[in-house]
Amino acid sequence: MKQLPPPIKPSLALELAGVIVLKLALLTVIWFAFFADQPHPPAEIDAVAHGLLDRVSASTPPQPPHPQEGASSHAHR
Repeated sequence: MKQLPPPIKPSLALELAGVIVLKLALLTVIWFAFFADQPHPPAEIDAVAHGLLDRVSASTPPQPPHPQEGASSHAHR
């Protein structure tokens, strides 16, 4: 009876490459399924500046008025 040759095993590098490709494919599917249609915040300069100024003005307490330049109590030398 004729013997069959042993099956060829893929090399470790080929197996790792296959696992990496499979993971990337699954991550791509997950991204498209759950994250692709999420709304993006505005990235224009004016919109960002307006949003930051709103946050700063809402989080800081009101400041007392600054003394005027001419009404200083320090004597000039």
